[in-house]
Amino acid sequence: MLDGTIIMPLVNFTGVSPMTATARILDWLGEARSPATDLVELTRKGIPYTTVKRFMEQFQLDRATLTRILGTSERTLARRLHQQQPLDLVESDRLVRFLRVATYAEEVLEDRDRAIAWLKSPNRALGGQVPLELLDTDAGSEQVMEILTRIDYGVYS
Repeated sequence: MLDGTIIMPLVNFTGVSPMTATARILDWLGEARSPATDLVELTRKGIPYTTVKRFMEQFQLDRATLTRILGTSERTLARRLHQQQPLDLVESDRLVRFLRVATYAEEVLEDRDRAIAWLKSPNRALGGQVPLELLDTDAGSEQVMEILTRIDYGVYS
């Protein structure tokens, strides 16, 4: 604890082992692989364009929102999808970060559809911001994870 702030490692936010959290991320991606090292391999190799399209449909995301999360331009994303190219390492890593938050939201809210709706709705505990819009940075992702942790432990949020 530093100046009243509790610092917890990411694995403790999920309340499950890293292997289980990783398996859930692979499930969101629609990848039938063994967890842990395969998620690292998939991220390094680049998440395939078909997976990105499925992800956009599943979350009902437009290109503008996805490009903000991935930290890329709409033109680059459109080119990758048109040419059927995988995401690069940085884009893949950002998508996995998003999914880490989404899997925790699904666990806390006990339903995938409720998790998606929660991520897309303004949140009073985040100053009225939409959790999804904070996931473009690591700091924003941590804020969202903290709110989910508070919800998980029954703290008013």
